[in-house]
Amino acid sequence: MLKYDVVIVGAGLNGLVAALALGGLHCRRPLSVAVIDRVHPLTFAANGHDSRASALTAATQVMMKALGVWDQLLPFAQNMNNIIVTDAGTVERRPSLLSFSVDQESRAPAALVENAIIFRALMDQIAQSPHVEIIAPQQIAEFKFGPGLAGIVLQNGEQLKASLIVGADGRRSATRAAAGIGFEGWDYPQSAITLTVGHALPHNGRAQEHFTSTGVFAILPLKDDRSSIVWTEPHQTAKDICAFPDDQFLRVLSEKFGSQLGKLSLLSPRSQR
Repeated sequence: MLKYDVVIVGAGLNGLVAALALGGLHCRRPLSVAVIDRVHPLTFAANGHDSRASALTAATQVMMKALGVWDQLLPFAQNMNNIIVTDAGTVERRPSLLSFSVDQESRAPAALVENAIIFRALMDQIAQSPHVEIIAPQQIAEFKFGPGLAGIVLQNGEQLKASLIVGADGRRSATRAAAGIGFEGWDYPQSAITLTVGHALPHNGRAQEHFTSTGVFAILPLKDDRSSIVWTEPHQTAKDICAFPDDQFLRVLSEKFGSQLGKLSLLSPRSQR
């Protein structure tokens, strides 16, 4: 039986950040932490695994500095200098519903960094800490909650004990279900197509979010004349679009995107989520 101060279930971004906050090198009094996931988090850090990007707010950047990872993220961070939100309209004439810009004296409200890069930075920092252990790939067979220490039994029969179990295992959290924590939710009949594109003209740090009749179409600026796309459509429509050959997919995407940034190119696989 292995004993830890904290066991974190889920090695996504939230789980890894929690592990560093509790047991990383920059903790004044680091705790012993185990992180369990059915997939090793180095898989998430591989190029092409995750085509999404995350907006790191100013507060999140302060947290990343405290965890010791911001210096590694900074070269890949694209500030959002301008944001526009539109409602319906045609591709070339989208009426602006909301917009704001950052002047020279103001700090950008957030910076976009690709998820794979964030995973790499977090894993590099975790690898340096003797207090954090990654247990993956591994699945959980059973949870045990008190009295006394909480427990987890892995499918290989190994048992873990801890004062605290943190559930960071996503929307279908087995940890939440085992603890008897209820929730209310509902389904949206839509999927998001995500990918990274290159474009001929610079975006100048401008983020765009267009509300259309079929869902949100977001263009999020990345470093080096690239953008992260989040394209929402009904489930079947999204599936059909993702199945298009590259040339047809790029043509349909360009029609949706518009011509404001010039010719587009596909830089990542497309995913339906």
